[in-house]
Amino acid sequence: MAHLSESRAMSWLKDNAKKTISVTTTGISLRENFSPMLIYEAIGDRSLVEYLEHPRLFNFFVGNGILTSDEFPFDLDTTSIGLTVTTHIDDKTKMSIMDDMLKYVNEQGIVQVYFDLSRPRTDPVVSVNVLTLFYTYGRGSELQATLDWVYSVLENRSYVNGTLYYYSGDAFLFFLSRLFSVAPEVYRRFSSEYRKCCLERIGADGDALALAMRIIAGAAAGLPMYADFKRLLQMQELDGSFPVGWAYRYGKSDISIGNKGLTTALAIQACKSLTYLQT
Repeated sequence: MAHLSESRAMSWLKDNAKKTISVTTTGISLRENFSPMLIYEAIGDRSLVEYLEHPRLFNFFVGNGILTSDEFPFDLDTTSIGLTVTTHIDDKTKMSIMDDMLKYVNEQGIVQVYFDLSRPRTDPVVSVNVLTLFYTYGRGSELQATLDWVYSVLENRSYVNGTLYYYSGDAFLFFLSRLFSVAPEVYRRFSSEYRKCCLERIGADGDALALAMRIIAGAAAGLPMYADFKRLLQMQELDGSFPVGWAYRYGKSDISIGNKGLTTALAIQACKSLTYLQT
């Protein structure tokens, strides 16, 4: 059953290569860089997606900001994903960018969201993604206070209703699983609490994207989330795709952003992660 779901979803992604545009809960279409890069990471096929290959810092939006300031600042979140997923930037430049990121740490030692000191924002998912970049290149120890804060968010369950910029609690656990894949020492510290958190998510409300993220997160802890996987399969549409799930949100507003291609790609990854646990 999982294999059938995966193959149909993959066919849809190929048929819609470079055509999956993000949408808001208010019905506005927009082009952004974040979702395509996550699709690329999940599937491993660059021909499926289109994003701007920024030479240095990455911006969430392609072009001007939508439903926000036209000159939207470059951000550490999209840049961290870009530097860990794409292949067009050399390591020397990546190291230089990480040096710059360390200039955007607040008084508590927590890395901020934007390359703009006039916008002092923090978000635990953004912190996780920056940590993933730093641990990938052996520099995780330079953000110890950020890591400690992320652990407190996990321990206190303050992520369960989403974060400032991420819609669901499952996103936090999903992006933590990415961090664990490059930082086994972090997993050793987090694993007991992380496993409890994943167990608590079983059967919780969630759209298709949240369920896919939950299944992937659970797999990282060795937990096969069969009940949520069954729910996810029931959401698959006739053409093989999965419906839009809400990934990001505009700060404290009620407007969220989703991408059908991202939901479908992570559903495929969820299938693979569950299959891996069964072997």
